[in-house]
Amino acid sequence: MTAPSNNKLKEQIRDILLQHDNYDNTPEEINNVASQDCLEKLAAGLMTFYEPELKRFREQLAEVVNKQNTLIEQLQDENKRFMETQNAEDLQGMFVMVKAYQTKLMAVKKEMTILHDRANKMKKRALKLQQRKEKQALQRLQHREAQLLREQDLVGKPNVPQHSSATSPSNRNSPS
Repeated sequence: MTAPSNNKLKEQIRDILLQHDNYDNTPEEINNVASQDCLEKLAAGLMTFYEPELKRFREQLAEVVNKQNTLIEQLQDENKRFMETQNAEDLQGMFVMVKAYQTKLMAVKKEMTILHDRANKMKKRALKLQQRKEKQALQRLQHREAQLLREQDLVGKPNVPQHSSATSPSNRNSPS
């Protein structure tokens, strides 16, 4: 409170008290009238004195409440953005993991392709080796058969001297 307004209140109270001292009534009437009139005027004086400040305080309080509500809304928005940012960071981390796994998958796929090619080459080589072995086995078999035929041809033909063309029949049937 300022000094001039304080002095103004004191003057109003003094005027009210002086007016009540001039009454020509009994002390009880003076007290009742003075007290009621005094109370009304004191209340009116106090109201006129404090009402502007109370209005100003109400306005300031309403302004503070509005600012608080605005701050609360801003904080909620910031919290939402923070959560979205955190979710975005989580998504970014997931994208990094996806890329790493995709790289690993491509490496595994490449390795599987290489292994598949190797397996096909090995199958072809095994088939060629098998065919070669079968061919060699067939050649050996044919060679043996040819040898057996030669041996049979050699064994089946008796050695006949060329100077004696006539032989006795007993010589022909005898084993040599």
